Amino acid sequence: MNLTKAQEEASMHYKGPALVLAVPGAGKTTVLLKRIENLIKIYGINPHNILSITFSKSQAVDMESRYESAIKSINPKTSPHFSTIHAFAYSILRAYSKENNKSLKLIEGVSDYNKFSLIKRLYYNLNNSFIADDTLEEFFTSLTFIKNSMINPEEYVASHRPQIKNFIKLYKLYEDTKSENNMIDFDDMLTNAHRILMSDEKILRRIRNRYKYIQVDEAQDTSKIQLEMIKLISKPYDNLFMVADDDQSIYGFRGSAPDELLAFRETYPDGKLFFMEENHRSSKDIVLVSNRFINDNVNRYKKVISTSKDKYKPIKLVTCKNIHVEHKYLIDSIKEERLNYPDSNIAVLYRNNISGLTLIDNFEKAGIPFSIKDKRTYLDHYVIEDILNILKFSLDTTDVSLYEQIYYKLNAYLRKDYLNHLSYMDSSMTVFDSLLEIPYLKEYQIDRIFQLKHSFKRLSKLPLDRAIEYIENTIGYSDYLKEKIKRSGTAGFSTELILESLKLLAKGLESPYELEEKLMRIKNLRTFKVPGSVSLSTIHSSKGLEYDSVYVVDLVEGEFPSDKSVDIDPRGIDLSLEEERRIFYVAITRAKKQLTLLSLKSRNNEPVAPSSFFTKLKKIK
Repeated sequence: MNLTKAQEEASMHYKGPALVLAVPGAGKTTVLLKRIENLIKIYGINPHNILSITFSKSQAVDMESRYESAIKSINPKTSPHFSTIHAFAYSILRAYSKENNKSLKLIEGVSDYNKFSLIKRLYYNLNNSFIADDTLEEFFTSLTFIKNSMINPEEYVASHRPQIKNFIKLYKLYEDTKSENNMIDFDDMLTNAHRILMSDEKILRRIRNRYKYIQVDEAQDTSKIQLEMIKLISKPYDNLFMVADDDQSIYGFRGSAPDELLAFRETYPDGKLFFMEENHRSSKDIVLVSNRFINDNVNRYKKVISTSKDKYKPIKLVTCKNIHVEHKYLIDSIKEERLNYPDSNIAVLYRNNISGLTLIDNFEKAGIPFSIKDKRTYLDHYVIEDILNILKFSLDTTDVSLYEQIYYKLNAYLRKDYLNHLSYMDSSMTVFDSLLEIPYLKEYQIDRIFQLKHSFKRLSKLPLDRAIEYIENTIGYSDYLKEKIKRSGTAGFSTELILESLKLLAKGLESPYELEEKLMRIKNLRTFKVPGSVSLSTIHSSKGLEYDSVYVVDLVEGEFPSDKSVDIDPRGIDLSLEEERRIFYVAITRAKKQLTLLSLKSRNNEPVAPSSFFTKLKKIK
């Protein structure tokens, strides 16, 4: 391995704690492997005593494979242990369970009895209603944050205000049910392993005796509980070697933060700090701009990022009239790029995975091969379900069960108990005619029922994309959304993005059932990375990857940076904005040669402002 001076200095570190701050493209994996080689070859350390922790399984497999091919020959009898933090925690749980004759049931995955089915049942028993899929996702996101941040649910509710009915009761029911039945989920691996390490001296001593040298990759992604575990097993010698980039800490939603890295000197006063500031990946154009951009963050280590690469092409900043123009620009540009540079590795990145919905559809129509690995859970969003239910009801206004799901979202001015009368009415009558037979209706309620009856008759005859617009603006669904967003205190950009996407997907379709079928096909779409395919990805999923050419789309203020939360610390720093800035920094530093940023003038036929990040890069470009 040919190393730079900075890489060589870091890889030669022997004992005691060390933090290596490695900018994008600095060659951190190379340094981690070289240090393992140095520990074995120069310092005579038994590979069996080395633990290398990563945060993705693919990363662990890659490092182990590279070790086997390049380093193992030094000591072929044994190897370091390469593991994700969760797999390592699970090994602690298995050892403890075996020694104490206990059984554990992991309730992850898609088996008949998993954590999702459990929460669905508990939610229904607690609230006498079914939990929506997006609420289900919110619950587990909240759970992960609580466990990883080592806080209690009461603290979380006070700071985050989750929009989940009886959240604290549901949380405790879930925890009690798991405990009573020896069940664990993904997050329990960490909390239970930490509890064992704190209480079982025998297991802790055994781990410490084996793993005398510990390396941590992507240390900026460690949550509080993960780092506490790592610090605990590395004692008393603290032979802890962490490689990180605080500027790429982007998993705040699951409890990771750069604060622990920034406090490294306080935690380890004698620790070594190494800076690897040369970006070996990106062109000089991209490195200079990204460095100036991230310097706006205050809560970070200051770095002077450089590159030996030449300038290639200036960053392109493109403002599009709307999403139609944006997609046409993308498709035309990518087709031209694939024609002129057939081996170019291309990615389209976005802040919110909903943006991938219409990209998938348009790339298929344009015949551009693509791969996408993000889970398309956004297709279970309540807005999509509502729109489909309203469209279906317009085709059969005698369907009482559908009406019960949508009536309160249409300003019908009816109490829930009014619907009980529908069960006694003639099933061949429309819901509206049945409601009009209720004797004690007030005049304004009668007027609204007549109005809705006329609206749904008109709705059933409109082309599907115009029907969705009619639901939004004429029937009154947008008023419901505004009120819901106001009550929850969240941003509404995702609903605007979904409504716009649905209208685009619905164009040319004849029924809501065709749209539902199309959405289901997209949800279940399996794609494979083939030569020439374009990667469609959220920025979070692109982390650690690199591409010749990167397009970052939908750069709209309120969407990116998101305005959904503000988190001002005692120093007056907006920590939420700083994380959004780090996410954008990750996006632009994925590019090796060409970077194109696209903003919009309108979203869902309403004017929008360009992202402040987009505007900032215009100034420093």
